[in-house]
Amino acid sequence: RETVSISVRPFLSINIFRMARGENKFSAPREIDIEIQNTGKGTARNIEVTCTCSAVSIDYTEEQIPFLEAGDKWQISLNRMSRYSDIGVKAIFLSISVMYNDELGELWSSTLRIINENGNWRPEVIIAKRV
Repeated sequence: RETVSISVRPFLSINIFRMARGENKFSAPREIDIEIQNTGKGTARNIEVTCTCSAVSIDYTEEQIPFLEAGDKWQISLNRMSRYSDIGVKAIFLSISVMYNDELGELWSSTLRIINENGNWRPEVIIAKRV
């Protein structure tokens, strides 16, 4: 089985354009608005967007996108699904992950980690890899 050449492989970037603050500066955001863009050269298919929190009791909604052609963008909101006991739980980091298939069906992921530095959420580098 042949691997997709880097010159035609999709690459999905993640851009945060709004985060709705939590109950206090250490709480996980209530909502995260992001834009997914295919900055690669091939089509990304079966896209699944998830968010995990360092506080394992905090969950976020998941989103699915059928496909993104090269250059396409898609905006989505990930919402915290809090239980009363989760309010005020300290969140150290979040990881937003995008899993997708390339033209040959190979599974890839792009992950953006967001660090909470004394109440200020700061994105780190996107890590992309074949799964």
